[in-house]
Amino acid sequence: RQRQMCIRDSSCVLIAGNIYRRNKTRKTAAIALIVGALVMTGAMVLMNLVLTPIFLGTSMEEVIPMLMPAIIPFNLIKAGLNCAITFVLYKSISHLLKGE
Repeated sequence: RQRQMCIRDSSCVLIAGNIYRRNKTRKTAAIALIVGALVMTGAMVLMNLVLTPIFLGTSMEEVIPMLMPAIIPFNLIKAGLNCAITFVLYKSISHLLKGE
């Protein structure tokens, strides 16, 4: 479970961070977070295809029909909320993250 969270979160952070690092504006931050959320969703879909059959004792063929009605929307909403919260809070706490 922890490894899954690490892969999911790092996929978003690495993409968004690399995009934002090149041009530190609000517009770039928004674009970076959107791209990061999409990459995070893609990573979670792949992980759900592998891990859901293991945890639920089902086959991958049973998980695939759940992608569009459940797995993808849930992960898009979750990633979108994470990124929206980050967008709103980042500036006010960035000095803490930078050690200033």
